[in-house]
Amino acid sequence: MIGFVVEAECMFYQDKPIHFECTACGKCCTGNAETHYIALTPTEAAKLRKHLEVSEAWFRRRYVEHLTRDSWGIRMHNGQCAFLDKHGRCGIYALRPTQCRTYPFWPELMDDEAHWQAEKKYCEGINRGQVVDIKVIERKLKQQAAAEEHA
Repeated sequence: MIGFVVEAECMFYQDKPIHFECTACGKCCTGNAETHYIALTPTEAAKLRKHLEVSEAWFRRRYVEHLTRDSWGIRMHNGQCAFLDKHGRCGIYALRPTQCRTYPFWPELMDDEAHWQAEKKYCEGINRGQVVDIKVIERKLKQQAAAEEHA
């Protein structure tokens, strides 16, 4: 985490107010299944499986894909997260993975204003709404960095 703290010191959001308001459009839950994935830890998977009340075998077959030998992701169906409902809403919102909870406050989007601005084409909530408290941004950055470190 020491490396993260050093990196965070030079991120653009510290000098400029960041506006963000989720519009619940579901676009962040969609994408090309070959290039987009939703990381899922074993702990997150266990909570989801329990919530869905399905067997481990059924959960893995229906909802999980192996990204590498040791990392999992939520299976994409026709370019959409398997947990999006027919209205494009998250069916597991209260239990969504860290990657979803921290979006769009990911290190690779917050390290440079150009990256943040480029993400607008995927997220209509960027530059909308109230200013996000810097403490909220930094907490989400730390959560995402920790998740990536343990992936």
